[in-house]
Amino acid sequence: MSRSDGCSVPAVLKKMIPPLQDFCDKCDATDCAEHDEGYRIGGSEADRIVLDFKLFQGARRKCSDETAAAVFDAVRTYGRLHWATDRPWHGGDADWPEEPQAP
Repeated sequence: MSRSDGCSVPAVLKKMIPPLQDFCDKCDATDCAEHDEGYRIGGSEADRIVLDFKLFQGARRKCSDETAAAVFDAVRTYGRLHWATDRPWHGGDADWPEEPQAP
């Protein structure tokens, strides 16, 4: 059974890569749910590239070329740990380091 968290991105990534917030704001989660299901199933590296490109195309339809490129780069860079697992892309913000707070 698939476990998708829709178009969610850890807060720290949205701060590091601002176009990801635009994607989260405009996405209807359909493309993300399909991407999450594909990542759960896994497969070859070619399968992963195809899934990531489909997500890029969905982001491009809903956002700008810049945002779509940022989404593609983010899933290619940070998504490998989620390939062929039941872990959602988001992974929960608790999986990401907290930003240091000024004293």
